[in-house]
Amino acid sequence: MQIDCGDIVDNITDGIYVVDKELTILFWNAGAEHITGWKSGDVIGSSCKDGILEHVDKDGHRLCSTEFCPLFRSMATEEKTDVPVIVYCLSKSGERIPLSVNAAPFYDADGTQIGGIEIFRDMRGEIEYLERARAIQQEAMGHELPESDAISFTAISHPRDIVGGDFFRIERIDECFPFMLQDVTDHGLPAALYTILIRSLWEEFRDVLLSPERFLAAVSRRVEFFVGQHGYFATGIYGYFDMEELAFHYSSSGGPGFFHRQADSTVTLHNPPGMMLGLVDLEGYEHHRLDLASGDTLLFFSDGAYEVFDKEGEIFGTENLVSMFAMYRSFDDAAAFHESVEKELLKFSGSVILPDDLTLVTVSIT
Repeated sequence: MQIDCGDIVDNITDGIYVVDKELTILFWNAGAEHITGWKSGDVIGSSCKDGILEHVDKDGHRLCSTEFCPLFRSMATEEKTDVPVIVYCLSKSGERIPLSVNAAPFYDADGTQIGGIEIFRDMRGEIEYLERARAIQQEAMGHELPESDAISFTAISHPRDIVGGDFFRIERIDECFPFMLQDVTDHGLPAALYTILIRSLWEEFRDVLLSPERFLAAVSRRVEFFVGQHGYFATGIYGYFDMEELAFHYSSSGGPGFFHRQADSTVTLHNPPGMMLGLVDLEGYEHHRLDLASGDTLLFFSDGAYEVFDKEGEIFGTENLVSMFAMYRSFDDAAAFHESVEKELLKFSGSVILPDDLTLVTVSIT
């Protein structure tokens, strides 16, 4: 009995396609046809960046042939994906279909890379409930950043999965701007639910928003159960910007701290000790004050911005992050700086996707 490998691949329900080094599609199996509606004759000989699949991520960012494309990254780094990546392809009918994607470089008999291979699975059934959870999380946590002539805020928050465990919030109370960034252990749905709890506690303890140590103590008391029963806790920082005093008042809950860049480009890391939320040591939250000046810039970040390792086990670390922040004025704006940090982390890791949730918040004193 002779076995035709092509027939075997065509009977696999997962979609499979192969590209060459220029990202021209060379092979497209029956599973790919069934999932996307694109027939092999529609795509073979075309480039996958020519508007066929038009992969986007969960936030709607275009992926094809960019640093964030799983197949492109896999070929560039010569690494297979360690875990599936969720992307959304464009079907022939115009529908966005969630896919679980694995990618790997493709080699000839001599070991020379000649392209890449992507295997994808239709995730519409599995993703539906996570998308509902994401909608709930965004509704609970989403907010417009406050605007002021004296201070400006720019932020990105990208979960590793559909939902994530980074929480940040900024409000305005007269000339004060309460600010919180917390990083919940783990990621995914349980961490996302924890962030919604923190959001509700923001409202419950609104009367002490301008007392950082009292606010963190109150929140810590309420989340004690989750540390003791399930091992979930959060670390980060809480404080408020007082634009009449021109100062930042804050307390630490054991997070990575923040960078303060002065007008002369001097960068200082402020990272006082503090108890993680849920340990209920009410003496563990101290009040700190940082005086500010016009032209100062502050960078707040979750641990996904520096706890990234390369293939040799070396950590990106706060040293690399502060080096980039020292050159902040070389970027067009804070958004361009954030994008550069994200790309640098991805490049450093040598992997297809970042391993953790990533949040960056830049504050400029104007």
